[in-house]
Amino acid sequence: DKAKVTGEYLMSAINFHPNHHQFVRLANGATRFGLGIDSLNNALIPLPPLAEQRKIAEILRTWDEAIESSDAELKAKQERKRGLMQKLLAPIGQGSGKSIDWVKIKLGELGEFYSGLSGKSAADFGSGSPFISYNSVFGRSRCFIEGQPLVRVEQGENQNIVTYGDIILTGSSETA
Repeated sequence: DKAKVTGEYLMSAINFHPNHHQFVRLANGATRFGLGIDSLNNALIPLPPLAEQRKIAEILRTWDEAIESSDAELKAKQERKRGLMQKLLAPIGQGSGKSIDWVKIKLGELGEFYSGLSGKSAADFGSGSPFISYNSVFGRSRCFIEGQPLVRVEQGENQNIVTYGDIILTGSSETA
């Protein structure tokens, strides 16, 4: 006699990290994972009574709907910001309606560019002074010194010092 399961519960149970990890462990293949019938047949999934499955699925569905609503709201706000940026940052002649004179200037005329830490090995990290890591900059509009990783800087060593108000750009990345 086969156990009864709802599809919504089963989908959630399979995607739950400990259960999903089981499938990853059972999978074979180097570049593309494959699960054989035997592996699927022998995978263990916690299965509460049908009424409990329905309650769990309903709770998780409610959260999914709330997340989707939040995602839609976030996307709408991002779109509004893009429109606002177009209005505020577009030079005259590109629909901005501005009556002031705009000029184009090379970034190099606004400040200086320099690279990050240099000459460091793994042994230098974990103690010392805070430094701004790539992950602290990429995809963010602000960077805070609290919680930054530490690096040991020896006396006389020539490292750059960042001060409040500096603009930090990532010089290289897999993502433009």
